[in-house]
Amino acid sequence: MKSRNESENWQITYVTPIYGGWDLLVECKFNNLDDLDEIVSFCRTDVELSQWIEATTTLISTKKNYKD
Repeated sequence: MKSRNESENWQITYVTPIYGGWDLLVECKFNNLDDLDEIVSFCRTDVELSQWIEATTTLISTKKNYKD
C-alpha cells in the first residue's frame, strides 16, 4: 500500500461535496507543480482512495496575496 510521506510539502486545505458534473471539490496547498503531480498521483494510486475515485479533473487556480 502506498502511503503519503509526511515530509511532502503539500496539504489538503478544504473539501466539500458539490452538485453537477463532479461530486467533490478538494483544495490543496503546494509549492510547485511537481507537488501537484504527487497529490494527483497519490489520490489515483492510494489503495483506499482509488476504490472510491472513478476519475479526476485537475483545475489550477491562483489567488494574489493569498494568506494561509
